[in-house]
Amino acid sequence: MDQDSLCSPGAGGSGPKLPSCGDRQTTPRTGAKPAPPRPKLPPPIFLRKGACFLQISAKCTRLRINYSKAVRTADGGIKIHCPDVETFRSLNKYLVDFKVQFHTYALEEEPKLKAVIRGIPTDFSVDEIQADLCGRASLCTRCTDFSAETAHHYG
Repeated sequence: MDQDSLCSPGAGGSGPKLPSCGDRQTTPRTGAKPAPPRPKLPPPIFLRKGACFLQISAKCTRLRINYSKAVRTADGGIKIHCPDVETFRSLNKYLVDFKVQFHTYALEEEPKLKAVIRGIPTDFSVDEIQADLCGRASLCTRCTDFSAETAHHYG
C-alpha cells in the first residue's frame, strides 16, 4: 500500500480524495503572537533541619512574603521555591536578619557588555564621549581612555 491509500478514505481511491499525509503543511495561525520568554526562576532556599518552619511560615505570611512552594527534603530540611526575584530577596533578608540556618545559590545576573571603540580622535575628552554615549540611549556605566591605561601598564 502506498501512502495515499492510507490517508484517503476507502481502499482503492473511491470517493473524494483527501490530501495525503505527506501533503499536509503546517501554517502558523494568523494573528497568533509568540509567547514571551518565561523569566528565569530564582534558586530554591534550603532551610536546615533545626529551623522551625511553622514559625517562619507564619512570619512570612505576616510580612507578605509569598513563596510559591515548600517541600520537605530527605534530610529533614525544607526546600522553598520563590516565584520571583523580589520574593527571593525578601525571604533571604528575613532569614539572615533572624539568623535562621539556611543555604541557597547566587542569583544569575546578566553579564555586562564591554566594548572597545576604536578610531576616536584623541582630542575628545573621556567625559564628552561618555556624555555622547549616554545621550544616545546606550547604557554606559563606565568610560575610560584605553590608550592611557595601556601606556601606564606598558610604558
